[in-house]
Parts: sequence; C-alpha cells; structure tokens
Amino acid sequence: MGLDKALLDLGGMTAIERVVKACSEGGIEQAIIVRRSGAAPLPAVIETRVVEVSGAGEMSDSFRAALTAAPPHERVLLFPVDHALVDRETVAAVTARLELPAAKISLPLWRERPGHPIALTASVAAEVLDPATHSVRDVVRRDPERVVAVEVDDPWVCAGLNTPGDLQQAREFLRTRG
Repeated sequence: MGLDKALLDLGGMTAIERVVKACSEGGIEQAIIVRRSGAAPLPAVIETRVVEVSGAGEMSDSFRAALTAAPPHERVLLFPVDHALVDRETVAAVTARLELPAAKISLPLWRERPGHPIALTASVAAEVLDPATHSVRDVVRRDPERVVAVEVDDPWVCAGLNTPGDLQQAREFLRTRG
C-alpha cells in the first residue's frame, strides 16, 4: 500500500494500537511488536517490546525475530497488523482452542476461510526457527492433524489492510459501527 500499516488511523487509533488492545483484552499477557529498522516511532501509549528487522524480509523473518526475542512461553499468537480490526473475542477464542490436547495450531475461520491471528504452541512456533522452513504457512500445512479451526463471526480475520480500498472499507466500518 506504500504506507506504514502500523500507523494507519483507524477510527482515532492506529492499527498497532488496535492490535495491542485486542491482544491485551483477549488474554495475551505480553506483546512483541516487530518493526522495520528506521520505521517511524510507534505511538507513546504503546508500552511493549519492539524488535527491529531489516525491511527486506518476509512475515516468517519477522516472526523469527519475535520468537528469538521472546521469553520462554507456552503459546504464541501471530497477529499481522493488517488484520487490526480483529476483535478481542476472536483473539480469546483462537488462543483458548490450544487447550485441546491435540491442538498445536489454532486459526480462525470465517465463512470457511482461514485467517489471522494464528495461535501456536511453543514447540510448533519453534519450527519456524528452522532454516529449512520458508514460511509460517509451511508449518501450518505440515501436519493437518495438529491444526484446529475456530469458527468466528469476525470477517476481519480474512480482510487485510493491503490496498487503499481496504483501508477505506475499514474506516467506513468503524464509522458506521458507532
């Protein structure tokens, strides 16, 4: 889109503020934000750890940087900023589903379409650190038996902020929602 997605104004809050808020209200204890080196500073209201990466990477590179910086953990939530309108109930539902014995990966489904955020156990998240792993998608698809889906009534799990039209649609949603 040519803009810093984290700093997009969405109804008086930046996209990253919305992500951090949804995580906090959805039961996530600690967030780690991955930013491109040299990116503009985040809003002062965000009090969480920031890890910098070069601007030439993929999502898996950002996820690797966050995993490397994270303290020991049982579960990890991968929450791309372009899904900033995902609600706290979705965050809570996706992370709670990892409580099932066979669940190692949990992802939301909206109208049978998978989306974000994705929750992973620490052991599965560590697979992303393997240099042979090219993407998080590879890890998710590696063993379908360990993936559980959570049906959600949240279209924003499948709607990223990738174009000016997406941004306009998100802002209109926020205006009409009140």
